Amino acid sequence: MRCGNTKALDFPIVVASHRVSRNGAEKPGDPSQINDKSSGKQDKSEAELTVLHMHSVNNSILELFSGIILWADILSCASTGAEPQHSDLCRAALEGEDPKIRLENLMGCENWAMLVIRDIAALKVFKEKTPDLPNHSKQVQGRADAIKQRLDIGLQRKGRTYIEIKEGKRIPSPPHEIDIISITLIFALSSLIYLEVALHGSGPSAHPRLQQLLFRWTLNFGFLPDARLLPSVAWPVCIAGCMAMTASQQHFFREEVVGCEGVRRSGGDGTLRRALEVMERCWEGRRREGNGWDWERAMRERGELVLLI
Repeated sequence: MRCGNTKALDFPIVVASHRVSRNGAEKPGDPSQINDKSSGKQDKSEAELTVLHMHSVNNSILELFSGIILWADILSCASTGAEPQHSDLCRAALEGEDPKIRLENLMGCENWAMLVIRDIAALKVFKEKTPDLPNHSKQVQGRADAIKQRLDIGLQRKGRTYIEIKEGKRIPSPPHEIDIISITLIFALSSLIYLEVALHGSGPSAHPRLQQLLFRWTLNFGFLPDARLLPSVAWPVCIAGCMAMTASQQHFFREEVVGCEGVRRSGGDGTLRRALEVMERCWEGRRREGNGWDWERAMRERGELVLLI
């Protein structure tokens, strides 16, 4: 990952708002005909184009705000343990080969990874509501296995595409596809950590598996193309960072991730700093009291729920 003097990537909202503002700046129809009132047909054509133009602007605005609401709902549930809302709306908007909303165009992460995060949040709430059900039950383990399979398939597919682009065997489409893939992979890998904690907690019995997942996360994090992408991955950074057990792992998140020079110079470290505060609280609690600390408990102990978007 490059950590030079880069400008923060305005992936999340500004990309979409730029698209909306461009729509608003463009003039419909042929400029040479707009002021020509000699033909009623031209006037009608201009009016029709204006209606289509406004419809396009309204759709862009609707997509922007709907996407932000769904994104915030998913990550707030995953961060705080709340039950996911807007189930029908979420699936209608984000599922399918041609979804109505593509979160990668707004926030950088593809829909499938965000839907997985939402399903893990729902599984965690279900598990807490049915404490008598063992983890190996079909209702729990069956759902967890299905989520894990989706993650494995998605990670393999995105990993192959990443390699093909890097080796010049595939032309990225859109041009910033490598950024989208990198962000999506980071979210998906953090989802594996999230799923492990949701099923088994963060106590000693889960440590070996969590450490394997954290090692895998750290290796893949190195493929993030640029420090300007870091503000877009504040949530997965926090999830992975809270599971850092050793001093060297904590140093990595404190200095090489959040403290990256490129992030500081770009001014894009506000959300990452809040993520680090949650991580530090988690690390401190683990040092003081032992195991059983994760991001949810760290936020509760701080008395503040942090929405990392």
